[in-house]
This record gives sequence, structure tokens and C-alpha cells, in this order.
Amino acid sequence: MKKLKVISDFIREEDNNDIFTPEIQDKIIQRYAELTNDFLEKAIRENAVPPIKGEITAGKLKWRGLKICQTQTLPSEMWITQRGKQISEKITFETIIK
Repeated sequence: MKKLKVISDFIREEDNNDIFTPEIQDKIIQRYAELTNDFLEKAIRENAVPPIKGEITAGKLKWRGLKICQTQTLPSEMWITQRGKQISEKITFETIIK
């Protein structure tokens, strides 16, 4: 299982009790999106049968029977299946705020 960690560049100030400011939330969401997109694209292009060439579209994913699976608990896990068979490793997302 592969672990991807999202580390915020923001440091908590002594007088600021709200650690999850909108700026920190946006930064975390943006980093999750980048890591997820990189993982999904690489796994789909390398492991799908037949391989996807060119642009990845919803139609190509549906025709090949590809689905993105994700747990709804923390820490979150994500993997890809093709017609019920897992074709990618599971990754775990953890968020660390320093």
C-alpha cells in the first residue's frame, strides 16, 4: 500500500486558534486533487486493458469497465478496478498540518 501525505505550508500562529482557515483548506484540497489526478492517470494508462491512448474520457473509462473506488473513512484509501478486478495499488491519503 502506498501512502501519499499532504503537508500544508502554513504554520499555526500563536494567537490564531482556527487551524483550518479557508486558505489552508484550499491548499489541502488543491494538493489532494493534484496527487489524485497524477495517481489515477498513471494507473489508468499503465494498467488498463486495452491501454488508453490520447485523452482520457468518460466514454473510454466506461467502455473498459474502469471504476475509481474510495473508502469514506479517514485516512482515505483509493484504488482502481476494471470489471471488478483491482488493477492499481491502494493509496492512503493523510493530511499533516505543521
